[in-house]
Amino acid sequence: MDEEIAPDSWYATSRRIDQVMDAAPASEPARSKDSRKRHVELVSVDEDVLDELVKVATSDAAPDEVTPPLGDSWNPRRVAWLRAYHRHRRSGLKGGEEETAAIRVDGRIVGAIRLHRSDSEAPESLEYGIWLARSWRGLGLGATVLRLIVRRAYELGALRLIARTTASNSPAIATLRRAGATLQQRGDGTVHAEIPLDGEHR
Repeated sequence: MDEEIAPDSWYATSRRIDQVMDAAPASEPARSKDSRKRHVELVSVDEDVLDELVKVATSDAAPDEVTPPLGDSWNPRRVAWLRAYHRHRRSGLKGGEEETAAIRVDGRIVGAIRLHRSDSEAPESLEYGIWLARSWRGLGLGATVLRLIVRRAYELGALRLIARTTASNSPAIATLRRAGATLQQRGDGTVHAEIPLDGEHR
């Protein structure tokens, strides 16, 4: 597989959780902060959804938030990588080590998540990552999306969900705590989080 398509640090870095918890840009109009009033779901990335995902990524997210560094801006290499990344993961964890899904809010694609089996010696653990379009940050969607990720990980048979963030990211840490995560701060300033999964997450 081409190196530009192979799994790498995309989604797995602490930035991915940081992006979800960012405050909404000052230029954005005020929106309801209550995500419970919105219909939020994770959907498979078929070709139609992929077209929407590429459109929102290239218009409403910085390129390095979504793809590996493949140039200074959105360019054909980055778009090709993004399309190939999701296409190669349509078989999910049954056919590989990673599964992706798009985040849909009230019928609009606004970002994506991934679940990754990063440790072959701990197949019961899944690591997650997420990115949201800039105009959909700061609206309280992070906790709602995390609940959906937890539910999906449980359906896949995982016993624990793993995430990484930074010690300075108070909103992300608060959301992880509310989800029942155990947090461990590392010497490099990162925080390792583990959420145990059980029947309550069905």
